[in-house]
Amino acid sequence: MATLNKELRIMLIMSVLSSVLLVAGIPMIILGASNGLTVIMVIGIVFTAVDFYACPILWVFYADKRFCKRVVFAIDKEKLRTVSSIASQLGMSEEQVYKTVKRCFEKGWLYGYLLDGKNITVNTAKGPEDTFVYAVCASCGASFSYRSTENGVCPYCKTPHKK
Repeated sequence: MATLNKELRIMLIMSVLSSVLLVAGIPMIILGASNGLTVIMVIGIVFTAVDFYACPILWVFYADKRFCKRVVFAIDKEKLRTVSSIASQLGMSEEQVYKTVKRCFEKGWLYGYLLDGKNITVNTAKGPEDTFVYAVCASCGASFSYRSTENGVCPYCKTPHKK
C-alpha cells in the first residue's frame, strides 16, 4: 500500500500543478501580449495549450488510482475477501471491481494476497527466501540467524554452522 500511496501523492501533485499552470497561462498570454513580452506570451500559450488537455487526463488518472486505493483498503484493512462483497461495499459493479482487483495484483499493490477466481485469500505459502534459521555458534556461543538458502556462518568468529 505504501507504493500506491506514493504514486497517488505524485499523481495529486502533478494534477494540481497542471491545474495551476492552466489557470496561470491565460494571464501570462495577456500580460505578454500587452507588454510586448513575447517569451512570457509563448510560455503562457504553451501552459494553456498543454494543460488544457493534460489537466483533465491527470485528474481522471488520479481518481482511478484513488479507486484502486479504496479497493486495496477494503481488502487489506476491512478484510473483504470476495469481489461481490467489495462491490456491494463500494456500490460498484462486480465486473468493474474485478478488473480493478486484477489490476491491483498486476501492479503489485496487493502484496501477500492471492486472487483465486473472484475470491481473494491471504498468501500463507512462504518461499525458502522467507525462512530464517536461528543458531548458536558451537565455537563462541553467539546467537545469530541466517537465511535457509544460505550457508550459516557465525558473524563473530566465522565458524560455519552445521544444519
